[in-house]
Amino acid sequence: MIESYLLNHPWLPASLWAVLYTSDYYLTIWGARLHRRQGVYRVEGSYELTPEYQEDIDKERLISTTFVMWLIAGAVILLATGYLPGSRYVYGMFVGWFLVVEIGVHMRHTNNIAYYRRLAGSDPGISGQITLTKAFSYRHSAQELAGLSLFTLMAFALTNSPILLGGGLSLAYQSAHHISLARRRAK
Repeated sequence: MIESYLLNHPWLPASLWAVLYTSDYYLTIWGARLHRRQGVYRVEGSYELTPEYQEDIDKERLISTTFVMWLIAGAVILLATGYLPGSRYVYGMFVGWFLVVEIGVHMRHTNNIAYYRRLAGSDPGISGQITLTKAFSYRHSAQELAGLSLFTLMAFALTNSPILLGGGLSLAYQSAHHISLARRRAK
């Protein structure tokens, strides 16, 4: 019922995308600030994994040209594909591609923020310092995204939901992309 409503009202997935994408950006800035405050985990290079956003996040830019461009592009793609005549199933895959990956990213943000707040506290329960290479960070991210992809694709197999199919494929694509980035950084 919810899926049918989403697919029949393209303004809603576009609006959800805008909210999720915006909160993703600002949660990343919050996570980066907390990461800098704690002294246990250090990451080689930028806290941000997406190369196009690293400078913006490192400088804590509240308004980023790259962010605004992709925010508008995502909303336009969802609106355009939603109002085009044609397959609702294909449109559902677009909705899943954009929204489900953001749900996975938000799960990681909430985990990171809670974790870094704990590490920045007076008794984090961990001593010493660990430095992660960027290649390791990308591989770890790829592993998490692959797990979410597998779960989402299994849910698709049970439901035949185009949103879950698109989301599972998007998570798999992001996982493969992070593996590629890890290989480039390892060289």
